[in-house]
Amino acid sequence: MIAPMIALMLAGGVQPRITAAGDPPAKASKQSGYTLTQLDTGINSASVVQHLSENGVAIGDVLAPEFKSFAWSAQTGLVLLTLGGSQSVATAVSRNGIVTGASATTGDASVRGFVWTVPVGIAEIGNLGGDFTIPQSVNSSGVIVGDSLTNDDKSRAFMWTKKDGIVDLVPDADDASARWVTDEGLVVGTIYTETTEQIFIWTEQNGLETIGALSNAMRPDYVNSHGDLAGPYFNEDGSAGTFFWSRTTGLIDIGTLGGTEIYPTALSETGTVVGFGTTATGEAHAFVWSGPGTLTDLGTLGGDFSFANAVNSSGLVVGYSKTASGPEHAFAWTAAGGLVDLGTLGGAESSANFVTDSGTIVGTSEANGHQGTHAFVWTANTGMIEMSSLGGFDAVWAMSANGSFAGFSSGRKSVEDQHAVLWAPPTPGSGR
Repeated sequence: MIAPMIALMLAGGVQPRITAAGDPPAKASKQSGYTLTQLDTGINSASVVQHLSENGVAIGDVLAPEFKSFAWSAQTGLVLLTLGGSQSVATAVSRNGIVTGASATTGDASVRGFVWTVPVGIAEIGNLGGDFTIPQSVNSSGVIVGDSLTNDDKSRAFMWTKKDGIVDLVPDADDASARWVTDEGLVVGTIYTETTEQIFIWTEQNGLETIGALSNAMRPDYVNSHGDLAGPYFNEDGSAGTFFWSRTTGLIDIGTLGGTEIYPTALSETGTVVGFGTTATGEAHAFVWSGPGTLTDLGTLGGDFSFANAVNSSGLVVGYSKTASGPEHAFAWTAAGGLVDLGTLGGAESSANFVTDSGTIVGTSEANGHQGTHAFVWTANTGMIEMSSLGGFDAVWAMSANGSFAGFSSGRKSVEDQHAVLWAPPTPGSGR
């Protein structure tokens, strides 16, 4: 019952490049004060961090023998998140460390939503009468939104608060889903009919509103703290576009790179959208868009492909691109400097996955003479610096605004022996 939901939740997000390691990696020559913490000590199973809060709460998954989610904090250590059943998934963590997700109940009779905090632990959040509830988002006030089945098996968009419990946000719809809730209380979701997918927004002040439509199938994949939205839309002829919406601009089609498909991959706090799209010649190129008429093809590092993973509030875009000689390299792009090859740790390929507003870039790279990917930090002052690992290969899946990042590191050169880890920058004034 829960397995399809788990697969769905793990399908999106940043696309880290992972390769299995060969020989033990070369020892890093410089660590720049970052500390590596293995989060799953005592758990004899593969694990990975999926999300990271700004105050250091990590959530992720223990992958075997049964799929269960976990939360980790410096105060609690690793805590398995379960309501008594065999499987669970943590879907979101707020900026201040409130966790939500879903778990099978005792005997796997149903799937219920939960909330977890450091001081209280885990608690079930209720349901709308059916046997399946899956939270999707939580804000810093502890408001949770998601999907819940009714007793007649209709899927409803719900909002939960500690004060009022669980509430159906769109009671007149046959099928609806709530995807996001911002710290300001804006809820974003989708109303489904037999022929359309219509995006809605909800606030306590204005109630339920829709944002208009560019096609019958639109998906609100990204939202920032200001309530700006971005996502793909899909046409009946198989083509795909990207939309942007804000209270100020309304609904905007950002345009194309000359081809038939364009997809967003990230949205910044200042409303900049990045992603990738096809060109008139069929190549796939990274793009950046910051307002009507600004869609820019970032080009490539000499090859026929580039992909944007992230953008910060200053418009610094990071990702990876195929080079003229074939391997894919991490890149950084600015309007002033254009596309810059960040290089590698001496191996063939690299990818930049995240960037902070201060310009710190993290990602993974193959090391000199070895096939395994290793985590790196790049800044304009230091260039690319290899991070400590558990002796095998690394993947970076999440990053917080303070520069901490997380994912997994392998201890024995195999995917099965991967451990959830956290890399933390030096504390100001620590001397590290």
